[in-house]
Amino acid sequence: MLNSLFPFGFEVDQNCTIVQFGPSLKKLLPHIDANQLASLHFQIKAPVGLSWNMSEMLSFSGHVLILEASLGTRPLTMRGQILPSVGGLQILVSPWFTSEEELS
Repeated sequence: MLNSLFPFGFEVDQNCTIVQFGPSLKKLLPHIDANQLASLHFQIKAPVGLSWNMSEMLSFSGHVLILEASLGTRPLTMRGQILPSVGGLQILVSPWFTSEEELS
């Protein structure tokens, strides 16, 4: 159900290892796969100072989260929030564009 609502979202376990991800995220980041650390693909831009640490991330549950992923020569900014789930976290994000140039 969450994959249809948040096709760019993903879930991590207690070690911040990717457990599953939405189909649209795989289209944008073909190198992403389950059992990889989220930190290999995503840099946390906000909240400032937050790292891929489960206890830290739980304290920011429900807050706005901004991630950056690399799309070859340019970054992809994603915006959403963190929600706790059984055994990990749901990272519910979607692409966030602030200019028309980013759409091309």
